Amino acid sequence: MLILCTFILNSCYVYRPEEIKKGEKPLTIQEQLKPNNIYKIDVNNKTYLIKALKWDKDSLSAQINLKKDIRKNFAANQITNVRERKFSDSRSNFLTVISYIAVGVGVYLLVK
Repeated sequence: MLILCTFILNSCYVYRPEEIKKGEKPLTIQEQLKPNNIYKIDVNNKTYLIKALKWDKDSLSAQINLKKDIRKNFAANQITNVRERKFSDSRSNFLTVISYIAVGVGVYLLVK
């Protein structure tokens, strides 16, 4: 049950591009990628799931495998798209309602 709950909560994370409000100038790649956060980036037509570690001048040092300590450097001008990992409240609420319905049906079938 605990494994199922962990899987459900992990599926509530989505990757979205940084939202730019009207009147604001777009953020640079270095401003978007903050250390110790998880992102999906596009580099040379390849998508990487990374944990940003630090910036060395115009080069990003990142961990590309979140389970192993495999690091790679990316130049800022190679990164074409950045999507930040965010928790989706709507997806979480939907899964919570479905879980309550499933538990309710299970209890009803056991009592009946």
